[in-house]
Amino acid sequence: MPKKIVLSFLVVLLAAGLSACSVMQGTYQKKVDEGDTLTKRLAALQKKHDDLIAENAVLKAELAEMTLQNEKLTTDLAYVTDQQDKAAADKEELDRILQSKSDKLSQTISELRSKVADLEAENAKLKAENASR
Repeated sequence: MPKKIVLSFLVVLLAAGLSACSVMQGTYQKKVDEGDTLTKRLAALQKKHDDLIAENAVLKAELAEMTLQNEKLTTDLAYVTDQQDKAAADKEELDRILQSKSDKLSQTISELRSKVADLEAENAKLKAENASR
């Protein structure tokens, strides 16, 4: 009878061991599936990361180009503003010169009209003297 008990005990241990293996195998399969899922997620995240790095590089290149363009436009604006200021100063100077010339010409015209009037009066006087002689 002790053999039967030992044999029964071994059968129970064998059954328990097999069921434990079955449970371990189920747990193992779950971990394998979970590992596969995590590997796929990691690959997807790595691809997204690589895409974002590439996009970031493109954006940095565009930023550098736009910064250079902005600096060029700022330089051009400063040059054009300087030229505009010079042109405004030149215009004021030319307006002043023109006004001065205009004033001088008006004065000269006025003087010449006065002289013409004096000469016409003298001519009329001389004609009258010649006519009376």
